[in-house]
Amino acid sequence: MQSAWRENRSAYNLAQVKTNAHRLFLFYAVECGLKAIYIKRNLGECTDDCPDLYRDGHNINKLLDLLNNGNDLKLHNIICMSDITDKLDNTISRRLKPGQINQMWRYGGKLEKWGDESEQQSSTDEDLEGKLLTICEFIEQELNR
Repeated sequence: MQSAWRENRSAYNLAQVKTNAHRLFLFYAVECGLKAIYIKRNLGECTDDCPDLYRDGHNINKLLDLLNNGNDLKLHNIICMSDITDKLDNTISRRLKPGQINQMWRYGGKLEKWGDESEQQSSTDEDLEGKLLTICEFIEQELNR
């Protein structure tokens, strides 16, 4: 898992201009890095040794919860892409949870705002990248202990 963390992080870092494809590498680097920390802390060899890692899929916040890391690094609970209009001219809201960020970037979506149930604020993909990079710093420190 540490190898996957390093390879995904490296692929992200190599790009001068970041696109959704590069952001996916960053997202997966964070996911793999957090899982690597969990495996290390629980003296496992691989994800098969830590069944808790399968329960929450790609949800970065749930992985941070497993690490008992507190809320400082957590992503916002609601991530919104721009609304779309269907064939009947109905507006469709596209709200995602932290475990679905990879889908947004995989399919070419853009972050428009984030927050919680009571309030969302304007945001960009670059803001989310910054948050993920902060988590990468935490991962780096933990894996180098």
